[in-house]
This record gives sequence, structure tokens and C-alpha cells, in this order.
Amino acid sequence: MKSNKKNRGLIILVLSIFVLVLLVTLAYFFAIKPAITGHIINAKGEGYQIAVLQLAELAKSCEEPIPVTVGDETIYLIGIHCLQN
Repeated sequence: MKSNKKNRGLIILVLSIFVLVLLVTLAYFFAIKPAITGHIINAKGEGYQIAVLQLAELAKSCEEPIPVTVGDETIYLIGIHCLQN
């Protein structure tokens, strides 16, 4: 009789731990990971926007063309109003 109760208690404990691990895993994949990924994507987008705005500001200054390298090509940016002066 005691052996049966011990086995039942052990089974309940193992199943409880299994359910807990399953819930934590589901919470990670459906709540925590998407939130982290969304934050990273937003930060990346903001970084690109800041870089483009800085390039535009430099090009508007008319001091000299701004070299921008993409891959193995370099292009030079300058504001169109600088050419009209």
C-alpha cells in the first residue's frame, strides 16, 4: 500500500515538473522571444534612420562630397543645391 502511494506521489511530481517546464518553454517562445526580437528590429531600424539622416546633413553642408562605400563600390554624395551654386 505504501509503495503504491509513493509511486503515485512520484508520478505526480514528475508530471508537475514536466508541465512546469512545458509552460516555461511556451512562455519563452510565444512571449519573451518575440518581445526581444521586436526590440532588436526596432533598434536596428532606428540606427539605419540615424545614419541616413547624418549622411543627408553632411551632403547638405556643401563642404565636399561624402564617400559612401557599398560592397566594393564607392559613391560620392553631395546635395543637389550645392551643384546649382
